[in-house]
Amino acid sequence: MAKITGSRFPVDQCALNTNYGPRAVEHLICPVCQDLLDNPLATPCDHHFCRSCCENLMKSGIQTCPLCNKQTYGSSGKKDDDGRAVDTWLFSDPNKSFIRILEGTPMVCSNDGCEEVIPLGEFPQHLASHCTQRIVPCVYDGCQTYIKAVELEVHMKTCPHRTVHCACCNETVTGGCEVWLCSAGCIGNLRNFYKEERSKIQQVPWIFIPSLATNTSIFCSP
Repeated sequence: MAKITGSRFPVDQCALNTNYGPRAVEHLICPVCQDLLDNPLATPCDHHFCRSCCENLMKSGIQTCPLCNKQTYGSSGKKDDDGRAVDTWLFSDPNKSFIRILEGTPMVCSNDGCEEVIPLGEFPQHLASHCTQRIVPCVYDGCQTYIKAVELEVHMKTCPHRTVHCACCNETVTGGCEVWLCSAGCIGNLRNFYKEERSKIQQVPWIFIPSLATNTSIFCSP
């Protein structure tokens, strides 16, 4: 069942724990869509339906409970300015004890690779920060990668958009090869440095010295 706006529980991202059997949770199943109650409403006859299912019943003009045919539309007990009774839909929020039962229903996370069994009421926090298999974006600006939370740390070490310190000028730059990407022109400075060093080496005079041990000759600098 698709999650509706304002849903109290993320029922589209978890599944009932089958170890508990159907009878243990049958009162938590919506009689209309046959799925776990999603943001439920109660009828005057104390039956519960998903809020979206109730909205569909109202749009269809059905004014009776789908289970017992008792009225779900009638007098609200209020009167208008002319003293006439005001009719309205009689759906209401469930009582707190029912919500506690619903929140405590054991669920299995449906994220691929996660098999944790968690009370339904704790699922928002599980999905937001605890599930290692949830999909999260890379934290670096410019990176469009989405990856499992458990793999994020490894990705961040090699992400081409990560921030590093240039070894030459100590500026913060972006990318795996900080010398090539550094805006301070460090690669040009390195080229000039090595050119100067190579020039110095080439200018060193070489001396021809006979080798006493092998009767050969070697070159060395003074």
